[in-house]
Amino acid sequence: MAVRHRRPKGDVPEDEIDLTDLALIEQYGGLGRDGNNDGQANPHSLVDSAHAAAYYLSEHGGTTADSTDSIRNAIFEYNRSEQYVNDVMSFYESYQTDVSYLPDDKASATQQVARYTIRYLEWFAGWV
Repeated sequence: MAVRHRRPKGDVPEDEIDLTDLALIEQYGGLGRDGNNDGQANPHSLVDSAHAAAYYLSEHGGTTADSTDSIRNAIFEYNRSEQYVNDVMSFYESYQTDVSYLPDDKASATQQVARYTIRYLEWFAGWV
């Protein structure tokens, strides 16, 4: 009887598999998301990456319904740096009071947050 070895989640040979394939991402338990509805979860797309990061954080206790400590822990799991956590929390707290939605913006709250995050990144990092 042959023993079949299973790969850990996310451990796929990059040169043989399209890592942007949504069906494969789901099959292997990946985190990639198609934020711009182009049929791919491209890690090089700012929009897709922002949605994947948001998904990761929500899966690790980082939703607005969670406690501040839980959100901090989720951010730390994403990037194990206290300085990074403090920086992100500073922006998070600012967004709670300083960001207003555009008139006629009919998207869901999650999509609006992703959109505002992308707009901020475009401004802050000079990404267009």
